[in-house]
Amino acid sequence: QFCGAGDSFADAIRPLMMEPEQGTTVGIINVCEQEFGIAGTNTPGSAWISHPKALLKVAEIAAKTEVVIVIAHGGIENIPVPPLQRQHQLRCFVEAGADLVVGHHPHVPQGWEQYDDGIIFYSLGNFLFDRNPPSPRDEKEKEGLIIDVKFDGSTLTSVRLLPTEASDRRIHYLGKQGDRVTYLDYLHSLAEIASDTTILEAYWQEIAVDRFIKYYGRHLYRTTTGSQLRALRYPITRRHRWDPQRREEEMLWLLNLFRNDSKKWLMETALGVLTGKIDDKRTPEI
Repeated sequence: QFCGAGDSFADAIRPLMMEPEQGTTVGIINVCEQEFGIAGTNTPGSAWISHPKALLKVAEIAAKTEVVIVIAHGGIENIPVPPLQRQHQLRCFVEAGADLVVGHHPHVPQGWEQYDDGIIFYSLGNFLFDRNPPSPRDEKEKEGLIIDVKFDGSTLTSVRLLPTEASDRRIHYLGKQGDRVTYLDYLHSLAEIASDTTILEAYWQEIAVDRFIKYYGRHLYRTTTGSQLRALRYPITRRHRWDPQRREEEMLWLLNLFRNDSKKWLMETALGVLTGKIDDKRTPEI
């Protein structure tokens, strides 16, 4: 059984309904940020998280089932907190009727929060994510998080956090290499940030500016500007100017950068802070 993809958006947004003869009825919706696999009106793909009908579907399911779970793929890779705009986005799912929102994609765990009558986990990190060949990021991404959630009817009664780690191409409960207590303390510190909008905004601004300067802005400049003379002087970094295939790849990357929800939010936040159009909430402590 699956949900989140189909022959059209209507198929992709269709929930998975768990309706046992005895026990809690559950509806599950699976959505993701816009990339190249988003379903259209008559084209196959995955369900876009920002589609106007996504929240309406959650409200519709909430009227029919005791528990609504939203699986939300999105965010920025390898950062410990969600974008401020994503916090608002996922909170809207709770306001629409979701009892549990589970985020993933950043490859590292992020914080969580109790919001209204629901709970939001912004990212569980990786479970099993092998790369071949291995990447330097593997070490940073080896810890993950499983959540064990229990409901009594429509009432959320407990949530257990089960940290995991990847070692020798297997998944273990955290403790084989990393220290479980220290890591749980770290996760709880992220939860404190994620549940306080004012603090989260300051951290998000710092991360957005840092990531934009080190990566996004530099890549945008290299791709969209520069003279033919520079293309001759730096044939590798300016390869898109003489290699049609590379140029197409670069343009597709830029298209994805501008229309992906979280990446667009990062650029808007960074440019807003750097130009003074957004109040700078960063502090030396942050």
